[in-house]
Amino acid sequence: QTLAARTGPRGIIDRLCGVALLGRHQSDASNKLLQKLLLDQEGAVAGAAWQRLLEIDSPLAVPAAEACHDNPDPLVRQHVVTSLHEQPSKDRMSLLGKMISDRHPDVRTQARRSLFQLANQSVEFDAQARAVGMKVVTDPNSSFRGIEQALVLLASLDHKPVANAAVGLLNHDHPKVMIASAWALRILLVEETFP
Repeated sequence: QTLAARTGPRGIIDRLCGVALLGRHQSDASNKLLQKLLLDQEGAVAGAAWQRLLEIDSPLAVPAAEACHDNPDPLVRQHVVTSLHEQPSKDRMSLLGKMISDRHPDVRTQARRSLFQLANQSVEFDAQARAVGMKVVTDPNSSFRGIEQALVLLASLDHKPVANAAVGLLNHDHPKVMIASAWALRILLVEETFP
């Protein structure tokens, strides 16, 4: 606890050591300290805390997901996706939907794959994944990254209602969206879109 409580740049190594030691204990006090370290400003410390807590008791990490989904460190954001995937709910799937627009390709790809896997687990999650994907595709403020991932998600789920939006996106400014749109249309094979 002493090591994990040291602050500032000089305390980074101490906090990392604290995380490693806390990961060997199974007590409420050590878990609460790990939960606190999930929010550490240093990405290496926060990432190590996320990894340890996910290994020990993943539901304890979920409350920090909202605060950490836009952490500067992509490893932390990947751990957030993992925690949301392991403890799914309607609200958590909405947060995963935001993360398919992540600036790091590994994070957004992992978020999309998580949504796809959750959609295959239940009818409720399937409906939520489709709604999240459609929201990204149809929102004019969505980034090209999110639109690309949403198109891949929806085509993989055989969500035919996205076909008309995909036709419109064939002329998008970003080539990745154009390619994802063409791919989605080829997979969906909606006859009305052929012309």
